[in-house]
Amino acid sequence: MPSDSLRRSIIVFCAYVAITLAWGHFLIGSLPTHFAHDSGDPLLNSWIMWWNATTIPFSPGWWNAPAFYPATGVTAFTESLLGLAPIATPIIWITGNPVLAHNVALLASFPLAGLAGFWLCRELTANSGASFIGGLAFAFAPYRVAQLPHVQVLQVCWLPLTLLALHRFLRTGKRADLVLFGTAWILNGLSNGYYLLFLGVLVGLWIVWFVIVPRRWTDLAPIAAAWFIASLPLALMLWQYHLIHARYGFERYVDEIAYFSADVAALSTAATDLSLWGWVSRLQRAEGQLFPGFWLPAIVIGSACVALSLGSVRPALARMRWIGGIRLLLAIIASAELLVAAMIGLAGRWRGTLAGMRISVSSVEQPLVIALIAFMVLVAIRAAGSDRRRTPLPFYVLAAVLMWILTLGPVPRFFGRPFVSESWSVLVPYTWLLALPGFDSLRAPARFWMMAALCLSIGASMLLARVLPSARWWRYGIVSLLAAGIISDSWTSALPVVRASRILNCPKPGGSARALLLLPFGAPLAGMDLAAQWGVNAVNGYSGYMAPHYESLAYGIDARDHGTLSDLAADRGLFVAVANPDKERTLDRFVRSHPGATPLRGCEGTALFVIPPQAPLSRNERPFGTALPIVSLTADVASDVAGWAIDGDLATRWHSGEQVQDHFLQADLGVERSVSGVVFELGPSPTDFPRFLHVKVSVDGSSWTEVWAGPTHRIAFRAGLSDPKRMPLVLSFVPARARYVRFDQTGRDQEYWSVPELRILTR
Repeated sequence: MPSDSLRRSIIVFCAYVAITLAWGHFLIGSLPTHFAHDSGDPLLNSWIMWWNATTIPFSPGWWNAPAFYPATGVTAFTESLLGLAPIATPIIWITGNPVLAHNVALLASFPLAGLAGFWLCRELTANSGASFIGGLAFAFAPYRVAQLPHVQVLQVCWLPLTLLALHRFLRTGKRADLVLFGTAWILNGLSNGYYLLFLGVLVGLWIVWFVIVPRRWTDLAPIAAAWFIASLPLALMLWQYHLIHARYGFERYVDEIAYFSADVAALSTAATDLSLWGWVSRLQRAEGQLFPGFWLPAIVIGSACVALSLGSVRPALARMRWIGGIRLLLAIIASAELLVAAMIGLAGRWRGTLAGMRISVSSVEQPLVIALIAFMVLVAIRAAGSDRRRTPLPFYVLAAVLMWILTLGPVPRFFGRPFVSESWSVLVPYTWLLALPGFDSLRAPARFWMMAALCLSIGASMLLARVLPSARWWRYGIVSLLAAGIISDSWTSALPVVRASRILNCPKPGGSARALLLLPFGAPLAGMDLAAQWGVNAVNGYSGYMAPHYESLAYGIDARDHGTLSDLAADRGLFVAVANPDKERTLDRFVRSHPGATPLRGCEGTALFVIPPQAPLSRNERPFGTALPIVSLTADVASDVAGWAIDGDLATRWHSGEQVQDHFLQADLGVERSVSGVVFELGPSPTDFPRFLHVKVSVDGSSWTEVWAGPTHRIAFRAGLSDPKRMPLVLSFVPARARYVRFDQTGRDQEYWSVPELRILTR
């Protein structure tokens, strides 16, 4: 890099750092001990950073992160965050403090994203002032404040670096730019699984626009080769993720993906922590704060208007051919339909008169679908145009709109109401993505907005570069004013900071146990944090996916079942820490009364115990015998769907609802048979085991004999370890003659009793 460019980059980076320090003033004084916003996901992410720093990545041991003990493959339950290791790992090695490492990585994400955005805009505009604004708008987008608990969502410097490398390669043809592209691609994928796939969509569109349509075939081959080579290490990691997820049966359902999609009204919803715009909250919901701020849209619209006027509009319109008229008409139609939809969303059903005709629109579906179709046709016409230069500005403007459309997910909503019916769902772009590998495992399409924010920032920079005056002081004044406005959009004057953990620096007691259980069970991250300090496995766990055995374990603890503690202590022994024993007296008495539990010297406000291993953990017996045909199922509730329990599909289920009263399910075998066991497969419903079950048999349907009775949480616990995907609850008993088998659930809990699949066995 030439020396003047290097100096300019250093000055810009220092400016971004200074702005970050001023913006992050609320956290600066407590970097080693506190988190911004909350201690949920930040504590999990700091724990992941600690694990990456103390274990060789991708080694067999690394995949078995010490949480959810005794489950295996826990690292694949969430993001790896390996892309943040260049920042976090040295800090952890030097200080031993993952909280500090997390906070440094969090704050560093702002100037790094700004500098990378500045470089990309500088490549496209050759204007330092406009590029400074573009980088600043990307680094301090209001959306980033809404994502403060997710450091991996904020570490986005790799996004503009990836696009920068591609643009530079088209300009220079140098292999070094392909190396930069591959490196940024790998580090982005290691930082955030969402952005690995989302950036892939943007890069694919970039290649179509800048390479394939202009027929630059000599450039396509090296770009494709570099992309393929850079994706190989990520593919190996993703394959291991796939194997572990397949073993556990992890998947996201469309309803869950739709829940974490953005609403159209999310554009008018800001993070409540913003000083100026926290009141802009038309529709607060998870992952739904996409408010772009005031200044970035103002820069885009204002610069476009000025550029249009300076470019002499009338001659341009005079030269416009019929295809330009069509594009203008489509743009007008899309804008008008969006305006109608907005009126309906704000004021309800709309009626009016046009040319003497009465017009009535009561649903937002029709205008929004028409607007979507008009926009897609407009994009198709523009992409098929004859402009072989493929200028970047139209691409990034259109890409910003498309990325926003993708945030709406598979079921687009407007003020909470779906506006695309099932018959129109084929037109929803995110539905197309769900057919691609990996997208069905992502539950938050709303995070596509980071791609939209990047494209908007680039577009704003390119438009601004066209209208900034050449006079130095005028240019400096305008850039300073715009910078102040962008910073004000994302300013947070009173963002809360919270202590990183309930238990800090608690020395490990004597004893050879290799696992730790922190009680109360509702503080999983504190248990993981303390176990990390001691170098043992944590029974507690918190992650994107939950271990299938976890709910049955929690139920056993809540039920004060000593058998649950014995299961955990089996094989390797168990440390038990009871926080606030004076307040949690029943928990303290429960652990103290466990056979073999020995009190240890504890920390202040914490009671510590060790439970030695007494016997190996017994695994569930495998399903035995032959499955008998079930003619019919009846139940006291939802009897019409009881057949879903025997349809061979784990995705369907019969359920009784919450276990707050007695319920029954009854099977008819058609003829009298010898019955010796039952298998309930919980599959994707691991929390829905019956809390207390009675199994009865009858020959005539009137006289019943109980053949099995008891709680099933310990069986569910072992099933979640031995076969986590299907989770078979195997109940065996002395063979009995029966035509009817009845299951009575008499336990009490807020969770459902579900039966995805039922088998009745005979030997």
